[in-house]
Amino acid sequence: MAPLIMKASKQTKCAKELETELNSLLRKFGYSGYQVVIMDDVSREIYGEIDTKNKVIYIYTSDPEEAYKTLYHELLELELRPLLNKYRSLINLLITYINQELEREKDKTIERIINWLIDNSDNKPIPI
Repeated sequence: MAPLIMKASKQTKCAKELETELNSLLRKFGYSGYQVVIMDDVSREIYGEIDTKNKVIYIYTSDPEEAYKTLYHELLELELRPLLNKYRSLINLLITYINQELEREKDKTIERIINWLIDNSDNKPIPI
């Protein structure tokens, strides 16, 4: 049992050291408001994610190579996010415009059908 405990504490120490290195790198790249947190005991399908509200970059591996690659990936994502948000805004405007146009066309079609039904019914309700 003792070797397992030593191994776990050694991993935790290595993860802490890696976390310190990654946080130093984060400040070097100008993200001093953000913090890297390594959570190597969590089983995930992804290696990392960004919590922009709390300004935390979670990295789900203590393997140094994967952790560095993950940090670079998340930093690039942070850099590209404003650009992608502009495209999202544009697409959302386009969707809103198309929805409004479709709603107008639908209303016009309904009015045409109602008028057609009234014109062809001699003002009597037509059974449907």
